[in-house]
Amino acid sequence: MAYYFLQWMCRLEEFWANLEKLEERSDPLSPHQLVRQANHWLWTRRYDRAIERATMALELEPESPAARSVLQEAYRELGEHKKAFELSLIGTPEEEVTALTEIFQETGLPGVRRRNFDRRKDKARDSTLAAMYAEFGEYDKAFERLEKHWERPLYGNHDSPACFWWDPLRADPRFKQLLRKLNLPEEAIQRHLALPTN
Repeated sequence: MAYYFLQWMCRLEEFWANLEKLEERSDPLSPHQLVRQANHWLWTRRYDRAIERATMALELEPESPAARSVLQEAYRELGEHKKAFELSLIGTPEEEVTALTEIFQETGLPGVRRRNFDRRKDKARDSTLAAMYAEFGEYDKAFERLEKHWERPLYGNHDSPACFWWDPLRADPRFKQLLRKLNLPEEAIQRHLALPTN
């Protein structure tokens, strides 16, 4: 679709304009469509719009794990770690809530995320592993996994080099090398490298 192409080319202003047009034509009472829109905003760093759409989806479908996931990621990226943590506890068994709360009080959200990652990493996809290793500063492992991931057919928001997951890796020369392997035009590569990072 056109908006995926724009995202891959890192033409984000055009991407956002297309997304706004898409929203005008969509069903405002469809939780599925709202979550999809929220994801588009999330992966391209428009966290305010992601929160708005995901919140609307939750109002229509309060048990939506996909909407909660968007909110968690958006709040985490905005530094609102307590909100992100509280959302992550929904549906968690009571004894697990107690253990996670203790970890959160001691080490904050990064400690909770590290603990959850260590418990699940054997089943995680290369893209998730790359993102988490990048988040934890383990860049050699992150690049190893990202290279494997980008060797496969790619689609969607989190596959795009514009995704905020890859922000910790953007300044490393290896990221530019990987972008070249994706056969992106040089102007697109430069736009990806110039994206603001947290």
